[in-house]
Amino acid sequence: MFTRKIYKKRALESLKGRWESAILVTFAVLLIEAAINAKNLTSYVKNSSAAFGKSSFFILAVVYFVLGTLSLAETRFYIKLTSSRQELGFSVFIEGFSFWVKGFLSRLWSRLWIALWMCLFVIPGFVKAIAYSQMNYLLSDYPEMKVTQAMRISIIITRGHKTDLFFMYVSFLLWDILSLFTAGLLQLWVRPYKKTAFVYAYQFMVDQALKNGNLDPQDFYN
Repeated sequence: MFTRKIYKKRALESLKGRWESAILVTFAVLLIEAAINAKNLTSYVKNSSAAFGKSSFFILAVVYFVLGTLSLAETRFYIKLTSSRQELGFSVFIEGFSFWVKGFLSRLWSRLWIALWMCLFVIPGFVKAIAYSQMNYLLSDYPEMKVTQAMRISIIITRGHKTDLFFMYVSFLLWDILSLFTAGLLQLWVRPYKKTAFVYAYQFMVDQALKNGNLDPQDFYN
């Protein structure tokens, strides 16, 4: 049974004594995200008269490249955090940047499909966003996995758990709102907590899919 309270409890247990490295990773991620978003906004304003020009596509590609790589590296860090009780250094996060191709392709491929579903209506697009949400966990857990394969498996493991994942996102909403009153400073603690909890949710969904016969262990390597 999908139990978010258990995943949150395990997250705090995993972070105990290892908050320092998690906070450092979070600080780096938030700093880069803020810089990219600020640069992207500035460039968009300058090129607003040519919103569909070459410069806009180039900016979008750069943003997807950086944020995709960043997201996969961060996810990989928390996958490693939950799989061992050893102290993790900042270097584990940096090592994740070597998977930049998959990070970029994962973000590009998932956003493309979400956009296509959004063309139908907002709700289908939102549902598909949750269905594709486990791609980075899979790519971090199985480095040899292809992006299209990760999407297919993500769809399978989230089947029957989309509502569970939605309410898990909502359960962190108050923390995110409170972070606004600290100029985002609270996110240095909230984000590691959230990221680690979602790793445990991902692991549960994979285990369930294997037990139910929806997936075979070989599916992760083909």
